[in-house]
Amino acid sequence: MEDEQMSEGFEGPGQPASRDRQMVASLGRGLAILSAFRTVQPVLSNSELAAATGLPRPSVSRLTHTLVKLGYLEYDSEWGQAGGYRLGPRVLAMGYAMRGGLTLRHVAMTHLDDLAQLCNGLAGLVALQGHGMLMVEVVRAGHAEIGNLEAGVHTPLESTAMGRAYLASCSQPERDRLVALLISQRGLNPDQLNEVVGRACDEYRELGACTAIDSWRDGNCGAAVPLYLKGFGSRMVLTCGATRADVSAQRLREEIVPAVRDAARKIELEYERGSRQRSR
Repeated sequence: MEDEQMSEGFEGPGQPASRDRQMVASLGRGLAILSAFRTVQPVLSNSELAAATGLPRPSVSRLTHTLVKLGYLEYDSEWGQAGGYRLGPRVLAMGYAMRGGLTLRHVAMTHLDDLAQLCNGLAGLVALQGHGMLMVEVVRAGHAEIGNLEAGVHTPLESTAMGRAYLASCSQPERDRLVALLISQRGLNPDQLNEVVGRACDEYRELGACTAIDSWRDGNCGAAVPLYLKGFGSRMVLTCGATRADVSAQRLREEIVPAVRDAARKIELEYERGSRQRSR
């Protein structure tokens, strides 16, 4: 079939094509559909899903039909002219199972709350997904006005403190892979991107953290530190963000960065202690 050939090796948005014969391409396409939904776009039509995933429209129609039948999507006939889809209860159940089983989340919650209160903004746990960062857990201080960041939201790698902290702390081969991905998938200027990554690495060596001021959204700033968790599958990042009205550039470096570093070390120690207790 034509669309089967076009989608051979498809691994989802932002992922390079793979010729791995163990890969199930149809599963990858279905997961790409589920990954296309965002907090700011909770309902998407087949056309919008095709644009977001790069998949042919006929494939998208069959995939959404299947996902509705299985309970992973729900169809909303009143959305737009042709109707749309939203994530279904089975996805929600998977999310709760993942977050409930994430021991790191329980360890980190108190520290996230303390950081959010300190900067009158938000604090969160973040993981790499594709060529961006995925907010896994977010804690806000009251009605902090710092955009729509919440669990499930994706943010850029190169322009956020959390993304820069990941880039600066990963291995050189992994950094090179991500830079190449940003250039090929996002069309970023190689010279400008390498300059940003170089500055992030320099800052990480100096501060043990990375910062961002007005680089992603005007009026916002943030600091982030990678978490080194023994026995944890993937690298996580601890981040803290606020508006410039609440945190100046000087306060960000002199107070917020040390607080995020200190919280990261405490989370690492508490997680390791809990892991030892669970293994007994």
